[in-house]
Amino acid sequence: GGGACDATSVTDGGADFPVNNPGADFIMPTPDGKYMMLSLRGPAPVSATHSAQGSCPGVGIVELKEGGKSGALVGVLRSTNLLPDAVGTISPAGGYAYPGAERSDVHDVVVVAKASSDAPSATPPD
Repeated sequence: GGGACDATSVTDGGADFPVNNPGADFIMPTPDGKYMMLSLRGPAPVSATHSAQGSCPGVGIVELKEGGKSGALVGVLRSTNLLPDAVGTISPAGGYAYPGAERSDVHDVVVVAKASSDAPSATPPD
């Protein structure tokens, strides 16, 4: 156990639902090349069923090491979309049955570079 996904995993999946199970989908590097940002799927996947099921929906932050040859999940920006009332167990083919209320299921991630302070102002002249 332990780690960024474990710390942000759903807790209402029951005894058989695995936690610390990041379901990575899309990935994009940060402009400085130090990190990769991952979209992390949720426990009730909207599409792609079991291959996209995860326990910590949101955006994962992977710190790259050895010049990008390896990396480690160092953070999860957790998203949530809880249903007020349970609607039954989600059982994706080949995946794990999930009886909980979390329906967040992040499908993409986009990294936008912040403009430098030396960039010209976008304010129109008077």
